[in-house]
Amino acid sequence: MTLELRTIVDDEIQAFYDAVLRGFHSKPVAGIGEWARSGVELDRTRAAFDDGQIVSTVRSHSSQVTLPGGVVQAALLTQVTTSPTHRRCGLASRLLLQDFHDAVDRGDVVSYLVAAEYPIYGRFGYGVATERVQLVIDATTTQFLPVVTDDDAEVVIADPEMWWTAASAVYDEIRATRPGLTGIPERWWRVDAGILPRPGDEPGGVRLILLRRAGRIVGCARYSVSDRWEHGRPRATCEVEGLLGVTALDEARLWRFCCELDWVSSVTADARPPGDTLRWFTVDARSISECDRVDFTWVRLLSPAALAARRYRSAGALTIAVRDRQGLLPATLRLAVDDDGAATCESTASAPDLELDSGELGSLVMGGVSALQLAAAGRVVEHRSGAVDLAERLFRWPTTPWCFAAF
Repeated sequence: MTLELRTIVDDEIQAFYDAVLRGFHSKPVAGIGEWARSGVELDRTRAAFDDGQIVSTVRSHSSQVTLPGGVVQAALLTQVTTSPTHRRCGLASRLLLQDFHDAVDRGDVVSYLVAAEYPIYGRFGYGVATERVQLVIDATTTQFLPVVTDDDAEVVIADPEMWWTAASAVYDEIRATRPGLTGIPERWWRVDAGILPRPGDEPGGVRLILLRRAGRIVGCARYSVSDRWEHGRPRATCEVEGLLGVTALDEARLWRFCCELDWVSSVTADARPPGDTLRWFTVDARSISECDRVDFTWVRLLSPAALAARRYRSAGALTIAVRDRQGLLPATLRLAVDDDGAATCESTASAPDLELDSGELGSLVMGGVSALQLAAAGRVVEHRSGAVDLAERLFRWPTTPWCFAAF
């Protein structure tokens, strides 16, 4: 076995994607390399070669991630694979470490990914950042409150060019304040709108809609409707593939539109945030179910600057000992938050108030995980009485972190 680990060059993009599909047990896709070329940052695309064949892959791309009260530079990690013939050789681990160090050199303060399996990434310093649920709505029984039924916002059918332009603007407005959301490039929106279909994908019959309120676009959604009948009666399902609203009412108005489609008896949507506000707009919240709650994105802190960049809910100071196997973070950090919620975070030699792994610290920074729960599970060790309570007050954020799109 003659191994070489390096970034790829332009004429290796197709071979890289062939290896990715092989690692994910997917069928080869002709032309996928050419289709993907414009979205590939070669200096962030790494592979392990064995006698010239790609056997392990790691790719990241430059973006931003919203933390509570702030936006930071991030490396979005994706396509981490190893061919079946080269499992358990440490190749992906070595490629990951290279990506970490290059990201630090570029000034990225977090690494962010969607985990295929839960147990994999904790050993690399990642912690759960966001969760997702499947939303299932019984459209035959759901009744909306007057605030929704009396709403005069207008739903309009959009062509692909109109849709991606308006939808991306809605998303960027939401992204400014919603923890967990990432920057989404124009290419992604054009793919989602069907303008740049992925090779091998079947035409899906997806419908594109926008919500207009007082002349301004404030919401967007993509959906498709199944063709299903039982005993001569329609039992179609509206599958919502993406729905966004600037306000909770804007989202409720779009859900109402989907529920009122002819022939539709149920509405489903994957990758929604837990605790969606929608139920509070209905007469009977039991007509809406949240199913299959699982972790979605994971975060890895690359620098103390991530802690200083976000805002906090209370004033206070904590000295935190961090167990970081990769050694990217200082062993002990001093976080100091002023009365306005702004913070500084620096390395210190002081005795710690708390001790935890870098993954747990990342989860806390995103604002959706409870320090009290982590401490109850032994994942946060308290060295000073009251420190866990203070961490709970500092880190928790009222808005549930959510990631709208896989990457």
